[in-house]
Amino acid sequence: MPRTARVQSESGIYHIMVRGVNKHNIFLAEQDRIRYLQTLDRIRQKIDFDILGYCLMDNHVHLLLREGSPGSGSSVSRIMHRVGTSYVRWFNSTYERVGHLFQGRFLSVPVEHDPQVLAVLRYIHQNPVEAKIVSTCLEYPWSSHRVYERGIDHIPSLTDTSLAIEIAGGLPQLIDYLNTRSDDTANPASYNLLLIHHGISEKDLCALLRSLLNNQPTGTLKHMPKQKRDEILSTLKSIPGISLSQIVQVTGFSRSTVFRARPPGDDEVDLDHMKHCGR
Repeated sequence: MPRTARVQSESGIYHIMVRGVNKHNIFLAEQDRIRYLQTLDRIRQKIDFDILGYCLMDNHVHLLLREGSPGSGSSVSRIMHRVGTSYVRWFNSTYERVGHLFQGRFLSVPVEHDPQVLAVLRYIHQNPVEAKIVSTCLEYPWSSHRVYERGIDHIPSLTDTSLAIEIAGGLPQLIDYLNTRSDDTANPASYNLLLIHHGISEKDLCALLRSLLNNQPTGTLKHMPKQKRDEILSTLKSIPGISLSQIVQVTGFSRSTVFRARPPGDDEVDLDHMKHCGR
Protein backbone atom coordinates (compact mmCIF):
# COMPACT_ATOMS: atom_id res chain seq x y z
CA MET A 1 0.00 0.00 0.00
CA PRO A 2 1.17 3.59 -0.58
CA ARG A 3 2.40 5.61 2.35
CA THR A 4 -0.54 6.92 4.38
CA ALA A 5 -1.24 10.64 4.30
CA ARG A 6 -0.99 12.77 7.42
CA VAL A 7 -4.00 14.41 9.01
CA GLN A 8 -3.71 18.07 8.03
CA SER A 9 -4.27 20.82 10.58
CA GLU A 10 -6.47 23.70 9.46
CA SER A 11 -4.79 25.92 12.05
CA GLY A 12 -1.31 24.88 10.95
CA ILE A 13 -0.49 23.83 14.53
CA TYR A 14 0.64 20.30 15.39
CA HIS A 15 1.69 18.26 18.38
CA ILE A 16 4.79 16.49 17.04
CA MET A 17 6.24 13.37 18.65
CA VAL A 18 9.57 11.79 17.69
CA ARG A 19 11.04 8.78 19.50
CA GLY A 20 14.14 6.64 19.29
CA VAL A 21 14.10 3.37 17.38
CA ASN A 22 13.14 0.54 19.74
CA LYS A 23 12.76 3.25 22.40
CA HIS A 24 16.53 3.76 22.55
CA ASN A 25 17.86 7.08 23.79
CA ILE A 26 18.30 9.80 21.19
CA PHE A 27 20.16 12.07 23.62
CA LEU A 28 23.22 10.67 25.38
CA ALA A 29 24.71 13.91 26.70
CA GLU A 30 23.84 17.57 27.25
CA GLN A 31 25.59 18.50 24.00
CA ASP A 32 23.09 16.33 22.09
CA ARG A 33 20.09 18.23 23.42
CA ILE A 34 21.77 21.54 22.70
CA ARG A 35 22.52 20.36 19.18
CA TYR A 36 18.90 19.32 18.59
CA LEU A 37 17.64 22.74 19.71
CA GLN A 38 20.28 24.46 17.59
CA THR A 39 19.13 22.41 14.62
CA LEU A 40 15.52 23.42 15.20
CA ASP A 41 16.57 27.07 15.37
CA ARG A 42 18.75 26.89 12.26
CA ILE A 43 16.00 25.26 10.20
CA ARG A 44 13.46 27.72 11.65
CA GLN A 45 15.51 30.61 10.31
CA LYS A 46 15.50 29.06 6.84
CA ILE A 47 11.89 27.87 6.76
CA ASP A 48 8.91 29.86 8.01
CA PHE A 49 7.60 28.10 11.15
CA ASP A 50 7.27 28.67 14.90
CA ILE A 51 8.12 26.55 17.93
CA LEU A 52 5.40 27.16 20.53
CA GLY A 53 6.71 24.60 22.99
CA TYR A 54 9.04 21.64 23.36
CA CYS A 55 10.26 18.94 25.72
CA LEU A 56 13.33 16.80 25.14
CA MET A 57 13.17 13.51 27.05
CA ASP A 58 15.90 10.85 26.89
CA ASN A 59 14.31 8.76 24.14
CA HIS A 60 11.68 11.03 22.64
CA VAL A 61 10.80 14.62 21.78
CA HIS A 62 7.55 16.57 21.99
CA LEU A 63 7.09 19.73 19.93
CA LEU A 64 4.20 22.15 19.60
CA LEU A 65 4.85 23.53 16.14
CA ARG A 66 3.08 26.02 13.88
CA GLU A 67 3.63 25.92 10.14
CA GLY A 68 4.31 29.14 8.24
CA SER A 69 1.94 30.89 5.89
CA PRO A 70 0.46 28.94 2.95
CA GLY A 71 2.83 28.83 0.02
CA SER A 72 5.90 29.31 2.20
CA GLY A 73 6.98 25.69 1.73
CA SER A 74 7.01 25.14 5.48
CA SER A 75 4.96 21.97 5.67
CA VAL A 76 5.37 19.97 8.85
CA SER A 77 6.76 17.05 6.83
CA ARG A 78 9.45 19.20 5.24
CA ILE A 79 10.36 20.80 8.55
CA MET A 80 10.73 17.53 10.43
CA HIS A 81 12.56 15.84 7.56
CA ARG A 82 15.21 18.54 7.54
CA VAL A 83 15.53 18.64 11.32
CA GLY A 84 15.69 14.86 11.61
CA THR A 85 18.15 14.36 8.76
CA SER A 86 20.52 17.02 10.08
CA TYR A 87 20.44 15.79 13.67
CA VAL A 88 20.87 12.10 12.78
CA ARG A 89 23.83 12.90 10.53
CA TRP A 90 25.51 14.80 13.38
CA PHE A 91 24.62 12.17 16.02
CA ASN A 92 25.93 9.27 13.94
CA SER A 93 29.14 11.13 13.19
CA THR A 94 29.65 12.14 16.82
CA TYR A 95 29.12 8.63 18.20
CA GLU A 96 30.62 6.76 15.24
CA ARG A 97 27.47 4.83 14.52
CA VAL A 98 25.36 4.04 11.46
CA GLY A 99 21.70 3.33 10.84
CA HIS A 100 18.39 4.74 11.94
CA LEU A 101 18.02 6.79 15.11
CA PHE A 102 14.29 7.56 15.07
CA GLN A 103 11.40 5.06 15.12
CA GLY A 104 9.74 5.30 11.71
CA ARG A 105 7.88 8.45 10.74
CA PHE A 106 7.34 11.17 13.27
CA LEU A 107 3.83 11.40 14.68
CA SER A 108 1.73 14.52 14.26
CA VAL A 109 -1.63 15.36 15.79
CA PRO A 110 -3.49 18.48 14.59
CA VAL A 111 -4.24 21.11 17.24
CA GLU A 112 -7.23 23.05 15.96
CA HIS A 113 -8.64 25.12 18.80
CA ASP A 114 -7.31 27.58 21.38
CA PRO A 115 -8.05 25.39 24.44
CA GLN A 116 -6.24 22.52 22.73
CA VAL A 117 -3.13 24.68 22.27
CA LEU A 118 -2.93 25.23 26.01
CA ALA A 119 -3.83 21.64 26.88
CA VAL A 120 -1.13 20.23 24.60
CA LEU A 121 1.46 22.74 25.85
CA ARG A 122 0.66 21.71 29.41
CA TYR A 123 0.85 18.02 28.50
CA ILE A 124 4.27 18.57 26.90
CA HIS A 125 5.66 20.51 29.87
CA GLN A 126 4.34 17.98 32.38
CA ASN A 127 5.96 14.97 30.69
CA PRO A 128 8.98 14.99 33.06
CA VAL A 129 6.65 15.38 36.06
CA GLU A 130 4.48 12.46 34.95
CA ALA A 131 7.64 10.41 34.43
CA LYS A 132 8.66 11.28 38.02
CA ILE A 133 11.94 12.80 36.86
CA VAL A 134 11.13 16.08 38.61
CA SER A 135 8.38 17.28 40.93
CA THR A 136 7.62 20.52 39.06
CA CYS A 137 7.79 21.59 35.43
CA LEU A 138 10.21 24.39 36.26
CA GLU A 139 12.81 21.95 37.58
CA TYR A 140 13.25 20.25 34.21
CA PRO A 141 15.89 22.10 32.16
CA TRP A 142 15.05 20.66 28.74
CA SER A 143 11.54 21.96 28.11
CA SER A 144 10.18 25.34 27.12
CA HIS A 145 8.46 25.74 30.49
CA ARG A 146 11.38 27.79 31.79
CA VAL A 147 10.96 30.11 28.81
CA TYR A 148 7.37 30.85 29.80
CA GLU A 149 7.89 31.08 33.55
CA ARG A 150 11.39 32.61 33.75
CA GLY A 151 12.21 33.86 30.27
CA ILE A 152 15.19 31.47 30.07
CA ASP A 153 15.89 29.41 26.95
CA HIS A 154 18.94 27.49 25.78
CA ILE A 155 18.57 29.12 22.36
CA PRO A 156 17.40 32.78 22.57
CA SER A 157 14.21 33.48 20.63
CA LEU A 158 13.67 29.81 19.74
CA THR A 159 10.29 29.60 21.48
CA ASP A 160 7.40 31.86 20.44
CA THR A 161 5.39 32.40 23.62
CA SER A 162 3.00 35.05 22.29
CA LEU A 163 0.14 32.80 21.12
CA ALA A 164 -0.24 30.82 24.34
CA ILE A 165 -0.02 33.97 26.46
CA GLU A 166 -2.69 35.64 24.32
CA ILE A 167 -5.02 32.63 24.52
CA ALA A 168 -4.66 32.42 28.30
CA GLY A 169 -5.34 36.13 28.74
CA GLY A 170 -1.93 36.95 30.17
CA LEU A 171 1.28 35.37 31.41
CA PRO A 172 0.21 34.88 35.07
CA GLN A 173 -2.95 33.08 33.97
CA LEU A 174 -0.95 30.90 31.59
CA ILE A 175 1.61 29.92 34.23
CA ASP A 176 -1.22 29.01 36.63
CA TYR A 177 -2.71 26.79 33.95
CA LEU A 178 0.56 25.12 32.95
CA ASN A 179 1.36 24.29 36.56
CA THR A 180 -2.06 22.73 37.16
CA ARG A 181 -1.94 18.95 36.80
CA SER A 182 -3.76 17.93 33.64
CA ASP A 183 -6.10 15.58 35.51
CA ASP A 184 -7.13 18.36 37.88
CA THR A 185 -10.77 19.41 37.58
CA ALA A 186 -10.19 22.78 39.25
CA ASN A 187 -10.98 25.88 37.21
CA PRO A 188 -9.28 28.84 38.94
CA ALA A 189 -11.08 32.15 38.68
CA SER A 190 -7.84 33.75 37.49
CA TYR A 191 -8.62 32.66 33.95
CA ASN A 192 -11.76 31.92 31.98
CA LEU A 193 -10.72 28.87 30.03
CA LEU A 194 -12.26 25.49 29.43
CA LEU A 195 -9.94 22.94 31.00
CA ILE A 196 -10.05 20.03 28.63
CA HIS A 197 -8.36 16.66 28.90
CA HIS A 198 -5.47 16.20 26.51
CA GLY A 199 -6.85 12.84 25.39
CA ILE A 200 -8.30 12.32 21.92
CA SER A 201 -12.06 11.87 21.53
CA GLU A 202 -13.59 8.88 19.74
CA LYS A 203 -14.60 11.19 16.90
CA ASP A 204 -11.03 12.47 16.54
CA LEU A 205 -9.69 8.92 16.69
CA CYS A 206 -12.04 7.81 13.90
CA ALA A 207 -10.88 10.74 11.75
CA LEU A 208 -7.25 9.90 12.43
CA LEU A 209 -7.81 6.23 11.58
CA ARG A 210 -9.54 7.14 8.30
CA SER A 211 -6.55 9.29 7.40
CA LEU A 212 -4.18 6.38 8.07
CA LEU A 213 -6.42 4.32 5.78
CA ASN A 214 -6.18 6.88 2.95
CA ASN A 215 -9.71 8.13 3.75
CA GLN A 216 -11.25 4.67 3.44
CA PRO A 217 -13.89 3.52 5.98
CA THR A 218 -12.54 2.40 9.35
CA GLY A 219 -13.85 -1.12 8.67
CA THR A 220 -11.22 -1.45 5.93
CA LEU A 221 -8.66 -2.17 8.64
CA LYS A 222 -10.19 -5.61 9.32
CA HIS A 223 -9.53 -6.72 5.73
CA MET A 224 -5.88 -5.65 5.56
CA PRO A 225 -2.87 -7.99 5.67
CA LYS A 226 -1.75 -8.54 9.26
CA GLN A 227 1.56 -6.69 8.86
CA LYS A 228 -0.10 -3.52 7.56
CA ARG A 229 -2.92 -3.79 10.09
CA ASP A 230 -0.46 -4.12 12.96
CA GLU A 231 1.55 -1.16 11.67
CA ILE A 232 -1.55 1.06 11.83
CA LEU A 233 -2.61 -0.27 15.24
CA SER A 234 0.92 0.35 16.54
CA THR A 235 0.83 3.92 15.24
CA LEU A 236 -2.42 4.55 17.13
CA LYS A 237 -1.02 2.99 20.32
CA SER A 238 2.07 5.19 20.18
CA ILE A 239 0.12 8.47 20.27
CA PRO A 240 -0.19 9.95 23.79
CA GLY A 241 -3.81 10.42 24.82
CA ILE A 242 -5.17 7.37 22.96
CA SER A 243 -6.00 4.46 25.23
CA LEU A 244 -6.09 0.78 24.36
CA SER A 245 -9.81 0.74 25.16
CA GLN A 246 -10.48 3.52 22.64
CA ILE A 247 -8.66 1.63 19.90
CA VAL A 248 -10.64 -1.53 20.71
CA GLN A 249 -13.90 0.43 20.58
CA VAL A 250 -13.17 2.16 17.27
CA THR A 251 -11.54 -0.74 15.39
CA GLY A 252 -13.63 -3.63 16.67
CA PHE A 253 -10.57 -5.78 17.34
CA SER A 254 -10.16 -7.65 20.59
CA ARG A 255 -8.05 -6.13 23.35
CA SER A 256 -5.43 -8.87 22.97
CA THR A 257 -5.15 -8.28 19.20
CA VAL A 258 -4.58 -4.56 19.71
CA PHE A 259 -2.14 -5.15 22.54
CA ARG A 260 -0.07 -7.68 20.57
CA ALA A 261 0.16 -5.50 17.44
CA ARG A 262 3.79 -4.57 16.76
CA PRO A 263 5.32 -2.33 14.10
CA PRO A 264 7.42 -4.06 11.41
CA GLY A 265 10.75 -5.21 12.81
CA ASP A 266 9.74 -4.71 16.44
CA ASP A 267 9.30 -7.96 18.34
CA GLU A 268 9.70 -6.46 21.81
CA VAL A 269 6.99 -6.90 24.42
CA ASP A 270 5.76 -3.41 25.25
CA LEU A 271 5.74 -3.66 29.03
CA ASP A 272 5.18 0.07 29.50
CA HIS A 273 1.96 -0.08 27.51
CA MET A 274 0.90 -3.22 29.38
CA LYS A 275 1.17 -1.38 32.68
CA HIS A 276 -0.98 1.48 31.43
CA CYS A 277 -3.37 -0.41 29.16
CA GLY A 278 -6.23 0.10 31.57
CA ARG A 279 -6.10 3.87 31.27
